[in-house]
Amino acid sequence: MHIPRERKIAKRLIDKYGLTPPIDIESFIRSYANVEEDDLPENVDAICMMNVEQSTIIIDRFQSSNRKRFTLAHELGHLCIPWHCGMISCHTDINDNISHSEYEKMENEANNFAAEILMPTDWLVNKISENPQDISLLISEVATEANVSRSAAFFNIWPLLDDGYVFKIYNKFRGYTTYKKTNTEFFISYLCDEGMDGIEEYSTNKDTCILDDFIIDWWYFENSLPPEKIQKYIDNINKNGLKWIVNDLQEFGPTTLLNNLNRVVNQLPSGYFSMVLLKNGKCIDFNQPKNSKIAQPYFNTIPEAKRWVKDNCKDYGGLQFGEICVMFGNFDISSSIEVNDKRNSKLIFNQILEECYYDIDEKEKNRRCFNGVIGSLNSSNSSKDFDSFYLMMKQRIKSDGRFDLIIRHSLYESFVKNKINEILLKKNK
Repeated sequence: MHIPRERKIAKRLIDKYGLTPPIDIESFIRSYANVEEDDLPENVDAICMMNVEQSTIIIDRFQSSNRKRFTLAHELGHLCIPWHCGMISCHTDINDNISHSEYEKMENEANNFAAEILMPTDWLVNKISENPQDISLLISEVATEANVSRSAAFFNIWPLLDDGYVFKIYNKFRGYTTYKKTNTEFFISYLCDEGMDGIEEYSTNKDTCILDDFIIDWWYFENSLPPEKIQKYIDNINKNGLKWIVNDLQEFGPTTLLNNLNRVVNQLPSGYFSMVLLKNGKCIDFNQPKNSKIAQPYFNTIPEAKRWVKDNCKDYGGLQFGEICVMFGNFDISSSIEVNDKRNSKLIFNQILEECYYDIDEKEKNRRCFNGVIGSLNSSNSSKDFDSFYLMMKQRIKSDGRFDLIIRHSLYESFVKNKINEILLKKNK
């Protein structure tokens, strides 16, 4: 796991001085700087003056005790991080229009430092191991023992949790909702209220926490499969097929399927996919291996989605989970057509367009759209292997949905193969 530099600096201080929660941050920081309290402008928590004979920190006198502790730890970060220098006015919010890229970077680094000092990662990991599933209780224990706010406790706990957690975070002050999930291949990557309504019944634990400015709804979905089980599925995909894998996953229960199908699909050969749709047909998750180029489809109804899967795939299927529908398949781009036409692909494509579209405007529109797809695919694909390029091109064009007449033309296979050979010839020069 990557550890930011500022957290490493905080950890060195923890190890050097044997610091353990609750850390007496006010006494500790006074060995680094003069600390004063004063009335500061709105949204300014503190001012940190460095690179002077004696560093000075001025903090807003009207902060809560927990906020004051975090502010002091934040200012200690500015003092201890070597590349932070000068005078820094530390805001809780940024509302003006000037560029804040460097300022925000330093503030985030100081926040990370403060979190590590007040709630050391090693200490948090031990706390989580003592109480791995009751997140509400864990937040309360960490907040009390480290003497920090419950919000600060939550935002430092959740990245360290095991696979399977999903969080809906409502910011009462700003009025917006975000979703987060732990290191998991949980089936819905674009989480939304409608999607959660369909699957929360399969969670093995859930609760709601009221934390300062936040309302946190959380769910835990257990039963992630071990890597060796996933590898067994992948090794036997040609023999058993994806539908067999899905049926086997179902034997472990719905949460195992939801937690592991994407993990399996991500490691399968090019052409496999899984997707999640709401009951109105909206696709909220489309997953495929990195070497696939299937265009994410858009549907108006579930029956329309089912027809698309049936018409374009082999080894396919679907499952219903409450308000959501899970579909999967292997996108079929196979062809038994022999290619004997050795003409330049541009000449072949011109003939295809002439024979497919009689209207000049429609012909030129499809020419531009088709060439745009080919150009985009070419620029994003670094492969110099014919078979890989062939799979990607056939997947991308067929899944687009706009080029059915072109695809059905008898010269289409000749165009594709000749075009790829021409592209690869240029790339290999």
